[in-house]
Amino acid sequence: MDINRVYERMIVNLEAEVLAGGHTYKGTIENISIDGLYIQFITGPTKSSKDFLPISRVKIRFQLPSGEKVDLICEIRWINIYAEPPDSVVNHLGMQIIDSPKGLKDFVDTLQMPSE
Repeated sequence: MDINRVYERMIVNLEAEVLAGGHTYKGTIENISIDGLYIQFITGPTKSSKDFLPISRVKIRFQLPSGEKVDLICEIRWINIYAEPPDSVVNHLGMQIIDSPKGLKDFVDTLQMPSE
């Protein structure tokens, strides 16, 4: 699994939905570029493992600050799963965006690069 990135990820806080395995999960996109993103969301303890295997494809649905709605088809590159007692699981997914729409590129271009 290659985690080298072509584009710098920008920190964001965007409410999103993850659609996978016939289920919809609410989550938050925490960083994004025109070719990838990182999202965190909660599921029940039995749902995560089969719906989110690396190289699986899922749909990410969210709204840009401009109001434009975006549906992205993404390939899961990595997943970290953490148990949250008593019955929740926090999922952290790193994903590659399969086809980045122009609206997403325009949005990412407006974000400022973090200073180093």
